[in-house]
Amino acid sequence: MKNSKMVLLALAVLILVYLAWPKKSNYYNWNRYGMRMSIPDGYFNFMRMDMSGNDILEMDGTRFECATTCDTTAGCAGFVRSPSMNHCWLKSKDGRKRRATDRNSYVKTSPPS
Repeated sequence: MKNSKMVLLALAVLILVYLAWPKKSNYYNWNRYGMRMSIPDGYFNFMRMDMSGNDILEMDGTRFECATTCDTTAGCAGFVRSPSMNHCWLKSKDGRKRRATDRNSYVKTSPPS
């Protein structure tokens, strides 16, 4: 009897933890300060990587603002963002990537519409 109560209690705790876990973004990365940062839904992230060429639009904004603009721009396949400049470049396709200290690339997980 005592063991079954412990099992039920453990199960209830696991369910509560699952329900309370943040679900806004499924992917996380670590920034240079060792802090976890969320990634916009529907994107893969390549930290410290630039994608050259294929620019369709430039704008200032957070990674989430850039993702929202990319989602509403026809033909946008992703974007590159400079955290220090708070600036991003929307891309028409996933281009060749190269190492870059102040660039993070975000590529849509599904092709652009």
